[in-house]
Amino acid sequence: MIESQEITLAARVFEAYYLNDRLKEDQWTITSSILFAATTVIPVGYGFVTPISKVGRFIVIIYALIGAPLVLVTISDIGKFIITGLCFLGFLIIYLFTGALLFSLFARITYLEATYFSITSVFTIGYGDTEPPVPVPYLILYIIIGVILVTIAVEVLAAEIINHIHYMGRHVSKARKITRKFYKMARAMDVRRGFNSGLMQIESFIRFGLIFGMMKTDSNDEQNVLTPCNINSTFEPTNGDIKFADDDVSDRPLHVDRERRQSKWREDY
Repeated sequence: MIESQEITLAARVFEAYYLNDRLKEDQWTITSSILFAATTVIPVGYGFVTPISKVGRFIVIIYALIGAPLVLVTISDIGKFIITGLCFLGFLIIYLFTGALLFSLFARITYLEATYFSITSVFTIGYGDTEPPVPVPYLILYIIIGVILVTIAVEVLAAEIINHIHYMGRHVSKARKITRKFYKMARAMDVRRGFNSGLMQIESFIRFGLIFGMMKTDSNDEQNVLTPCNINSTFEPTNGDIKFADDDVSDRPLHVDRERRQSKWREDY
């Protein structure tokens, strides 16, 4: 009774027990406190030590609501800072399995158990069914580096996919604009020859543009910067519908109208 009264309120705020060989032992030490604070805001949450009092749980709620977003934003910023120059996905896989190998060598666990612990820790799953096989400072450092690599890998893959989607959308819009411009140019050069001649000129413009790099744009540039396009072909304009001086031009509407006007003028005079 006297011993229970000597336990202060501050000591019971974060009171936690861990069942080890059927004996309840107080696990709230300095190292376990650091591990608890780090895995709460990262967040992994192994569950080896947990608050059991109402005050302790309330403090954890406030701490997690403030700390977890700040830590995740900081980790994301660190990932963006070092986002170039590494193959992050491959490096992440190497990091996971190398860490598992070191865990299995320096701790008395199998490689499968070490791999399981490594993946559940770095991907912030943290079931809490496997005891940390290394000292707490090394474990926290391993988790922080792993979470940074996961954030970078996910961001790189997502950015690449989004970039391809936007690239396809931009070029569909560019193709429509280029087609309209070529059509207007062809119609403006000689409206009197009709629509068939305009289509012929459009085809010629397109071939000319492909040879000199006018139809290929840089995918990394938003301002339609033209880049060279090497095509091993000669420029052969489609001239099957063009009427030359030695051809029969009686089928041209302009020629027919002129002949009619001359015939009418002869009849009048």
